[in-house]
Amino acid sequence: MRKPPNSKRPLSEKQKAKLLEPLDASTLAIFYRVLKNIFSLAVEWKMIKENPMEGVKKPVAKNTKEKLIKQRDNPQYYDELEAQKVVDALYKETRKWRLLVLGSMMGGFRRGELIGLE
Repeated sequence: MRKPPNSKRPLSEKQKAKLLEPLDASTLAIFYRVLKNIFSLAVEWKMIKENPMEGVKKPVAKNTKEKLIKQRDNPQYYDELEAQKVVDALYKETRKWRLLVLGSMMGGFRRGELIGLE
């Protein structure tokens, strides 16, 4: 089970359920790659004798087609109340953050596209 973020507000039932879900294979693959690289450098720099990640199998991604179908059948989006709370909170932030978040919410921009807007 994942650890919930530090917050004074209690988690909603939806957030609690999300924490109980296992991590996606692509997320695990990123963790695997990062750990393997860190330990490889530690061996290269002679900080440790051998890489503890050697022999650990890389996580295999699930069927991509099934994942896309699941995402299509169960889209994740803000309802009207949640979106209004986000927009209200954004007016306490700098213009840069307002533009980035509103661009992603209303324009459907992906992270790379937003970063490229600078």
